[in-house]
Amino acid sequence: MSTTYVWEITNLETRTEGSNTDSVTLVHWNKIAIADDGVRSRFCGATPFTSLHTTSFTAYTELTESQVIEWVQASMDEAQERYVNELLEEGLEAERNPQVMKANPWDL
Repeated sequence: MSTTYVWEITNLETRTEGSNTDSVTLVHWNKIAIADDGVRSRFCGATPFTSLHTTSFTAYTELTESQVIEWVQASMDEAQERYVNELLEEGLEAERNPQVMKANPWDL
């Protein structure tokens, strides 16, 4: 069974850094796993950024979601991405096989 991953940006936190007004300093994001059987799992993350050492500052009003997603993806190393994907796969399995709360058998 294959899994499709979808990224979404849910919130941007900004501040003025040097001469960069509305510099993005924290990106809140979701990575969603969608399995072929329609089951979904979501991982919520936040990634800090600074514009102090950038050579290509983009004004806040000119940012696109795809650009910010690229920033987040570029900030993750292979181990981090593997970890997130493993958690998403565990989430898919938990959705398919939810735990069931039952009374203790000796209490019945």
